[in-house]
Amino acid sequence: MKPFSIILWVAGTCLADPPQATLDALEVPDAVDVAVVEKRIAQEDFPTGLLAAMSQFGWGGNKEPIGGEWDDRIPDQVDFRMVDLNSDGSPEYFANTYLGGTGGLHYLLFAKNGDGWQCIGESGMFKLLPKKNGWHRLVSFGRSGPTYFKHFYEFSEGRYRHVETHEILDGKVTVSKIEPTRADPPAPGSKSKAPGEVKPESDSQVRCQ
Repeated sequence: MKPFSIILWVAGTCLADPPQATLDALEVPDAVDVAVVEKRIAQEDFPTGLLAAMSQFGWGGNKEPIGGEWDDRIPDQVDFRMVDLNSDGSPEYFANTYLGGTGGLHYLLFAKNGDGWQCIGESGMFKLLPKKNGWHRLVSFGRSGPTYFKHFYEFSEGRYRHVETHEILDGKVTVSKIEPTRADPPAPGSKSKAPGEVKPESDSQVRCQ
């Protein structure tokens, strides 16, 4: 798979070119190159138990027909990005949902758990960082209007936790450390909070855990 390109992602999410300082701030110099497999898989070919785990979450489908009710069902085929995040020989599955908007794609992240699967995190387009606690750290990218975000995640207590956000506007970077009692940033497309906004709340309120 070709490495995720910051420049191509920015070009696909905005109409005006951001300043070079913003592009520079979006780069991740300590990113590591790990094999990622992209594949569209039909439901009947999902690994055993994965569909049951995915079915616990809304998929954010379009209204069918226009003006009708939201179709939140998992599509017959799903685009996955598969990567072994903890080097145990079993890849984790980033499942592409319909929740992404103009800010980019949205993934739910699933890991094998005994005989089944469980959701261990959410992200947008991402890059991998060196491991901590035995798992690769993640940096996820998002956008809201002219403002770009880099959300940093670390694996702890069975799932990925949001630990830091870089808010980038016209090349200026504002760094926010996320307290352990705060939840992850809202999923793209969520109407509960503005994209990139993080409010104090308990982990029990996180959508995917």
